[in-house]
Amino acid sequence: MVLIQGPLMLKAMLSAHFARDNMIFAIKMFIASMLALYISLAMSLERPAWAMATVYIVANPLSGAVASKGIFRILGTVAGGAMAIAIVTTLVNSPELMSLAMACWVGFCLFVSLQDRTPRSYFFMLSGYTAAIIAFPVVDNPQQVFITAVARMEEIILGIVCVTLVSHLIFPRHIGPVLAGRIDGALATLSKAARDILAPHKGDISVVEDVKRLAASISELHGLAIHLNYEPSSLRGMTRPLQALQHQMVLLLPVLLEINDRINQLRSLELKAPQPLRELLDDILQWLESSHRRDLTRSAEFIRRISAVEQECVRETPWLTAMELSALTALRTFIERYAQCCQMWMDIRSGNIDMDRYPLGDSKGRFDLHRDRGAAMRSGVAALISVGLACAFWYVSAWNMGSTFAMMAAVGSSILASMDNPVPAMLSFVRYTVASLFFVFIYVCGVFPAIDGFPLLVLALAPVYLWFGSMLFNPANTLTALPILVNTAMLLNITNNETLDMAALANSAAAMVLGFLLPALVISFISAMTAEHSAWRLLRHSWRDLAEAARGEHLYSAEHFTRTMLDRIGLLSARLASAPRLTASAQTIWGESALGTRLTILQRLHPELPPMMQGQLQRLQGNIHDYYAAKGEGRKADPRLLDGSLAEHLVEQLLQLPATSSRRQAMLMLVGVKRCLALIQQAELNSQAAPTVV
Repeated sequence: MVLIQGPLMLKAMLSAHFARDNMIFAIKMFIASMLALYISLAMSLERPAWAMATVYIVANPLSGAVASKGIFRILGTVAGGAMAIAIVTTLVNSPELMSLAMACWVGFCLFVSLQDRTPRSYFFMLSGYTAAIIAFPVVDNPQQVFITAVARMEEIILGIVCVTLVSHLIFPRHIGPVLAGRIDGALATLSKAARDILAPHKGDISVVEDVKRLAASISELHGLAIHLNYEPSSLRGMTRPLQALQHQMVLLLPVLLEINDRINQLRSLELKAPQPLRELLDDILQWLESSHRRDLTRSAEFIRRISAVEQECVRETPWLTAMELSALTALRTFIERYAQCCQMWMDIRSGNIDMDRYPLGDSKGRFDLHRDRGAAMRSGVAALISVGLACAFWYVSAWNMGSTFAMMAAVGSSILASMDNPVPAMLSFVRYTVASLFFVFIYVCGVFPAIDGFPLLVLALAPVYLWFGSMLFNPANTLTALPILVNTAMLLNITNNETLDMAALANSAAAMVLGFLLPALVISFISAMTAEHSAWRLLRHSWRDLAEAARGEHLYSAEHFTRTMLDRIGLLSARLASAPRLTASAQTIWGESALGTRLTILQRLHPELPPMMQGQLQRLQGNIHDYYAAKGEGRKADPRLLDGSLAEHLVEQLLQLPATSSRRQAMLMLVGVKRCLALIQQAELNSQAAPTVV
């Protein structure tokens, strides 16, 4: 039995801040829900509550997000309805097979949804549990499946049309200005970080924390840009250019860390920079201090001057020469890419963008987001088992609300599955579903008998829906407000032929609650994981990819490897606050990202090296592979395998050979390998033994 935690619930309810934006949002959503309810009643649709609930399910303060989520919901409803019709008409005479097919469909759709970490994932998830919502209630009357599917689509589409119109017409909030502000802020932060690194007499400037925060901010741009095609802002139609810009900005982050490392190393040796280099750095600092609409043509001048300084770069030892060349090359890369990002942003804002000039993803336009197929598979299996168990109980008990129990098991196992451990959130959803019964009881027993007509109905519903609607404005209150808003509508089930049946109401509420409790129990045994366990999975995925890169088994480009690792870093950062024991292990992830990128490039350059050096490079790569293969398998790895002296020796040999572009690039990559290994080895030696994760 789920106990309602009164004081905590009251505190959550009273946390709604009736600020201007909150109230505007609440009023807009209430207008949309009442419009959907009125039209449903006027058209005598079967379940007006579906339209009313849909408004709050797709509600979002940003109009573009409302429209895009609504379209994905419509498409998911159509796909789910088609599958429901196919399964019911084919297997209605075999309830066991029909239940198995429906459970497999829900699990499969959830698995696919969790593999697509974009707003499109909503389509796949909806396709799964919508089929269950349509199919299970018509098992005893299968000839109604098509009518039920059409009714479901009518109500869903009506609710989406109403909320989209209201969101776009009444005080619309477009996502374009939000994105523009974030991009301006990201470019300014990139400029500030570069200035902090290059400024003289700054000492050992650490930019790692700034880069971490910037990585999280930039990673969100990819998903937000998808909504732009669904609103009339100035950035409409710029989804792909903005995603290309986001990719280029992501690639600047490891370059900043590389410059920081090289300059700190050179400063620690108190090496005096030659006059041309000091003048160049002063000019670059002045250029970076201007706004991002700076004179971008000067970037070409800086690149020419960097090349001139490189020609004169000769230090006391070959290694110091290579270090300075590496710093200059990283600085040139930063200026090129930063100027390109600024130019892209100017072109996007002007609407004059040539996508042929800017790469987007890999050659097939794919994006480099981390996917955990194992976790997605377990979530899909948990959904399959939850729906299967609900169906089994339904058939054995012959419960007249068994169909509601089964379809809510499909919904409950899906909507929060993207969390590492959705069980606490599911139990919270149950608590506030039970709380919604309080409002339903008051309406059914005390309010509805005293009102007559739609205007009075609107006035009666306004207090609850405006209050909790204002809470829904804040994403932190979603698990409080959404179950009350949606389940109050569904349990009231307002129709033109209102009947009072408290037994049916209690029965339906019990089915809804049990429909969430069952998958919560199943998920707790099969797919739930702690933040620490999830973080370990991210680290071990990274270590396995790094081992593959060292062995030459990584099939993608260096940029693909970098972007995938940076995406994992963003996911890891969100979990470290709840996994303090992994802080030491995660400290090396930035260096490991840079190491893997350089190893991937060295694999391509391997044939260009002399045969003797090829053997030495293979030995270096073999040591790195053995180290990270052991870590990826959960075995203890020997930090001595990270000795970078062989990389330094290879650098010295390359500097003695006639210069070619391939040899120069190999030398720079080996400098990076040496520095990454030194930082990782030192961190490993200083850290305590990592905890074992089962």
